[in-house]
Amino acid sequence: MESVHVAATSPECTYALKQLAIRKEAQKHLAQGISTSCDFQFADRIMDSGIQFHHNIVDDAGINLQSGPLRPR
Repeated sequence: MESVHVAATSPECTYALKQLAIRKEAQKHLAQGISTSCDFQFADRIMDSGIQFHHNIVDDAGINLQSGPLRPR
C-alpha cells in the first residue's frame, strides 16, 4: 500500500497525523496475533432453489414515474 504524504499546515493537523501514525503501528502490532480462515464459496443454485425475481414497483413509488428516453450523463 502506498503512503500518502500531506503537508501539515497547522498544529492540529500535525497532531492528528502523529496520532494516526501511532494508531497505525498499534493496530499492526495487534493484528499480528490474529488469524482467520475462510472456507466460504459462492454457488450458482438459482435453478435448484426455484426462487424467481420479478422487478416491480409499488403503486406509491410509481405515482410520479414518467417514462421517456434516458438522459445521457
